[in-house]
Amino acid sequence: MKHTQVDQLNTSVQLSPIAWSQSLLIWALIIVSVGILYWPARYAPFLLDDYPAIVDNPATQSGVLLDTSLLRNPRALPEISFRMNRMISGNQTLSYHLLNFLIHAINGILLFHLARSTLLRIKQTSNEKAHRLAAVIAWLWVVHPLVTQPVIYIVQRAEMMAATSILLTLLALTYSANSPRKYVWQVMALLSCIAGFYCKPIVVTLPIIVLLWDRTFLAGTFKIAFKQRGVLHALFFASLLLLVVTQTTSLLNTANIPDSTQSAGLTVQTVSPVAYLFAQSQIIGHYLWLCVWPMTLVFDYGWAPPTALGDYAVSFAAMSLLFGITLISLATRFAMFGMLLMLVFLILGPTSSVIPIFDLAVEHRMYLPSACVVAILVLLIHQLLARQVMLRITLLVLVGLLFCGRTYLRADDYRSTISLWQTVIAAVPHHPRAYAILGQQYEAANQTDQALYAYQRAIEYSNESPNHVNLIAHLGLAKLLLQNQQTSQALMILNDTQPLSDGDQQSVHNLMLLAWRQEAAMHARLRRWDLAAQTYENLIKQSPDDKSFYRVYAWLLATCPDDSIRDGQKALNLLNQTVTENDMANVFVLDIKAASLAAIQDYPAAIITINQALELAKSTGDDRLIRRLESHRQSYTQHKPFLLK
Repeated sequence: MKHTQVDQLNTSVQLSPIAWSQSLLIWALIIVSVGILYWPARYAPFLLDDYPAIVDNPATQSGVLLDTSLLRNPRALPEISFRMNRMISGNQTLSYHLLNFLIHAINGILLFHLARSTLLRIKQTSNEKAHRLAAVIAWLWVVHPLVTQPVIYIVQRAEMMAATSILLTLLALTYSANSPRKYVWQVMALLSCIAGFYCKPIVVTLPIIVLLWDRTFLAGTFKIAFKQRGVLHALFFASLLLLVVTQTTSLLNTANIPDSTQSAGLTVQTVSPVAYLFAQSQIIGHYLWLCVWPMTLVFDYGWAPPTALGDYAVSFAAMSLLFGITLISLATRFAMFGMLLMLVFLILGPTSSVIPIFDLAVEHRMYLPSACVVAILVLLIHQLLARQVMLRITLLVLVGLLFCGRTYLRADDYRSTISLWQTVIAAVPHHPRAYAILGQQYEAANQTDQALYAYQRAIEYSNESPNHVNLIAHLGLAKLLLQNQQTSQALMILNDTQPLSDGDQQSVHNLMLLAWRQEAAMHARLRRWDLAAQTYENLIKQSPDDKSFYRVYAWLLATCPDDSIRDGQKALNLLNQTVTENDMANVFVLDIKAASLAAIQDYPAAIITINQALELAKSTGDDRLIRRLESHRQSYTQHKPFLLK
């Protein structure tokens, strides 16, 4: 296919890799802008995937920066950086965020030089115009609110480092076109591409991007591109084998995840690829709108899988039309705009096409694609308002200030986990996962009422379906109800809980035991002795290895004022099933034994046993305990059992 814009390319231009005099001011502007706008988020806490990837990751805890396991890790370079941060600041997030901010600033600088060098290859673009347009594109992208998620969400450093790889690869390729050291730049481009394979698998489309970039901006046609750099392109595509090897090795070492499978290193939905593709057509449209109007940003959309393809028919038709226009424009004088749009599709391709990833919509996927959209908008404004210079400048300045303000406020949303998830619920009011996680955060902050409300909403909006969100909400709500002595409500919640694994089953079982024990104590306080005894019987059946249940039941049997329940011999039998030699130095065990002996009217043995308990109590200096034991002994010396009141 012939490139109809070839006559407009300046294929003889000599590009300076770094134009220091023209670039330092832009570098400073980008770095300062990133520092100011993201300063509120410098202490933002770890979130979601930060925990398995960083906090709970044995590799980052090992204190070893490099090891052979990295060769099998398709995100080896981000992990190395996480290990470095862990060595510097442990689990304090400041160093993690500062490095993320730095990577974003570097990407802005790379984008500036890539845009400048590319625009210089168009004959009608002067050096001054190319410099000015590139500066505007890079700065607007750096301050764009849509990129806040990958910059602040620490684990998404992988997304930013993958973007670094793509930008550096294209920049080195562009510099190589007319440089006397073209092979040096080509080797750098190839090495940068390979480095990207160790950042994030989304770089899988980079060889295609490189070929289209060469054809559009460097060679003019595929024929010339292959003639001039055919070996290089062959090496780019051959390097994909490295990604296949690392990714396959990673998959072989990945454990199964409930309700999902593993593919391409990503958690995969159970929806079909076709359904996922239809849903992505609407989501990509939403992404593109956010590039233009990024006022409502959502950390976790909870975008539901499609139930009917017809729901997405209009958006799929619109996105198909846009893709068709993109292909056609590559062969016209609008090839530059077509290439930028094609970059959006190619970068989003691995995550937003047919591989059904668990989270259908996440804003960090638009990190680098948003730069392409920003470039299109800046170039369109420049062309449409070519003669209205003041209007163009005013518009771009207003847009930039609007972006800066929104980015600063968005960074402030990340100051705490609670504030962040509150913004999610404000945008997506019926989001069960957001409510479940917010409930956990409220619980950790001892805001019990808010936690109870959040867990209740999570259960309501998860439609009682057996999933992890529903499970988290049920367990969290039951635990809080037990803490508030609302045992009956807690038991109702636990009876409705649907465990997903053996570990979940154990968690539910433990809370059930706690609830039954609490219920037995409540029955005893209300003098419902038969119900208390029955509950303790159930506890022992459910957990026969727990000594504490035997002992508390033995105490009830030995001291119950209801003659039909009191049974000293049974109490002794229960106690003997749990007592070891070491337990005979336990004040409370001796107290229970003494009460049991008194219940069978063996008062001499009861007095001897309670005296042993008193001697141990006196060594602790606990006056309250001593007085309690003395009151028990007084009953035994009067030949009376000690009875609960």
